[in-house]
Formats: sequence, C-alpha cells, structure tokens
Amino acid sequence: FNTLNPRDLARSKVHQRELQTVYQHLGNSFHFRALPFLYRRGWHDVFELVGTYPRYSVWTGTRVDFLMVNPALFQFLKERPSAVPFVVPTTVSDHLPLVLDVPLS
Repeated sequence: FNTLNPRDLARSKVHQRELQTVYQHLGNSFHFRALPFLYRRGWHDVFELVGTYPRYSVWTGTRVDFLMVNPALFQFLKERPSAVPFVVPTTVSDHLPLVLDVPLS
C-alpha cells in the first residue's frame, strides 16, 4: 500500500514544510496512522530483511509506498536469505514499483 511516513518527510526543511501543509489539510488521517497501526501489531516492512530502505518511491523524492507483511510471513522470509526486496527504476509511472522476489524452491 502507499502512505505517508512523517519520519521520511522530516529529513529536510522543504519536506518539513510539505509535511506541515499536509497535516493542515489532512489532519491525523488514516494515511498517517496506517504504519504505526501495523508496526504495533508486529507487521514488518520487507526492506527490514536487507537492512536498507528506498530513499524514495515517488517522483516528489519521498517514500510513500510500502510492502508490509505480517509476523508469520516475515519469519518465513527471514529463514530464506534469497528473499530480496528491491525497487525497479522506471520512467513510465510516478511511483517506483517495490518488488519482493521470493524463491519457492
């Protein structure tokens, strides 16, 4: 899914101003609560598997796209080091595709 993560937007003064504008217009909407809600329930961002995260996933230079998995699936993936998440560079969309390659054999 995609959402806004205030921590990602708070890295620069430009993004801080954007974040303030978004908060003024949206308030504490579902999009801001989605990630904390999932994290509190043990869900994981699949990029935790490799320990590095995309710097951005959309043309504005922010990350708004996430691949979240439940705790059981995350454990399954941790046991398979060949399961690798990655970002696909593209010029045909305003969002970069996030992919999780999971070998089944």
